[in-house]
Amino acid sequence: MVLALSSWLYRAVAILMLNVLIAFACFELAGLGYFKIKNPTMKSEPTQQLLGEGTPREKVSYYASQDWSERYWYEFRLSHTQRYYPYIVWRRPPFKGQTIEIDQNGVRVTPGADCSAKSFKVFTFGESTMWGTGSPNWGTIPANLQKGFEKLRQGPVCVMNFGESAYASTQDVIMLLMQLRSGNVPDLVLFYSITGDIAVAYESGQTGVHANLNQIAARFQSRLEPPELVGWLRSTYAYSLIDHLVGKLTIANPQQKEPTPSKLVTYESIGD
Repeated sequence: MVLALSSWLYRAVAILMLNVLIAFACFELAGLGYFKIKNPTMKSEPTQQLLGEGTPREKVSYYASQDWSERYWYEFRLSHTQRYYPYIVWRRPPFKGQTIEIDQNGVRVTPGADCSAKSFKVFTFGESTMWGTGSPNWGTIPANLQKGFEKLRQGPVCVMNFGESAYASTQDVIMLLMQLRSGNVPDLVLFYSITGDIAVAYESGQTGVHANLNQIAARFQSRLEPPELVGWLRSTYAYSLIDHLVGKLTIANPQQKEPTPSKLVTYESIGD
């Protein structure tokens, strides 16, 4: 009797799990089909939708006229990940492509830079504009500075691009201090940031902090990393499709004081 009950229970659980897997596979295929139809140029993962694929900046006439454009935006999506770095919080990991190259320290490579001991060193700092979002290695601000200094000076020139996406000025200063502490001393330092500190202040309602303060603080205070299964589920087309549908169905309530999922989190929406 016990063996028969155990056998029945085992078959029932197996059938249930098989049905769940089949349903998930069907929903995953549905998600893949939806995103493929919505964006036929999608290369691989649904998370690339969050990294600029198909965004208006890729579609402007300038990029349509550049033979490196398609390759650049493909590499931009591949390299647009972040790793934790002490004190400065994040930088991109090493990456080597035809239009984007990032060294082992998370610093974007400047073509032609000769960083020997006797070089004239120029350090550049800033956010996306200085890093060169939208520009290949040879078209960034540091790359043009490298060409200009080579014409003005005799001897080797080393222009280093310490810019990084969404950086605030304090992160730039800390990055400079870390270089000085390591013995990497420049002859000239240039800071260039158009919106970095303004965007951070607008987002969090505070000055003197880095971007994504609330999310990073919440992760630290919880002291819990999301389980690998959760991370895997979030990378699937099924999750992306559900998230997209929830966003479509969510209707902002003007009477509600707390921010809704359809509303950007800014100093206004968090009630500050």
